[in-house]
Amino acid sequence: MADGAAGNGSDDCPDDNTERIAKAVCEMLQPKLDYLSNRLDVLSYDRDNLMKQIQDKEGEIERKKRELLQVKAEREKIESSKEMALRKKERRIEELENELKALRGELSEIQTKLQLKENQLVAERRKREKEDDSIKYLEKELESATNAKVDAHKQLNRAKVAYQQRKSKINIEEYKRKNLK
Repeated sequence: MADGAAGNGSDDCPDDNTERIAKAVCEMLQPKLDYLSNRLDVLSYDRDNLMKQIQDKEGEIERKKRELLQVKAEREKIESSKEMALRKKERRIEELENELKALRGELSEIQTKLQLKENQLVAERRKREKEDDSIKYLEKELESATNAKVDAHKQLNRAKVAYQQRKSKINIEEYKRKNLK
């Protein structure tokens, strides 16, 4: 574009404001988008940790179940002859059952936390998608405003050329009239 090629030199268009506003909004939304991206990473990390804890607890539950089955089997072997050992094993069975209950409770809590984290993750993803859509829309608006500005400058330059041509034609006609008299 030829700024001020012919005329008064002022080519400012109202679309300059649109472009500046769109750029400012994009710059303003970028930190929020970065924050949401970081938040998404943190939630994913937390979810992975909770999944590991669930696996660990499930493994521990399986070990406790096996130990419980083993102790019950041992109880059956010694039931007839060793009353003291039987009582001890029964206490151990009770302890293991209580531990198993506690572990199941912990597993339930971890699963609840995991569900909450997954819900947060979904919400954060939706927020980020909305921000991405807003930025894409603003980028399209900026491109449209830029194209409109370019078109306006072209029309302005054509009008300046047409004006100069008309002015030259009028000046020539006036000159001919004055000199032909």
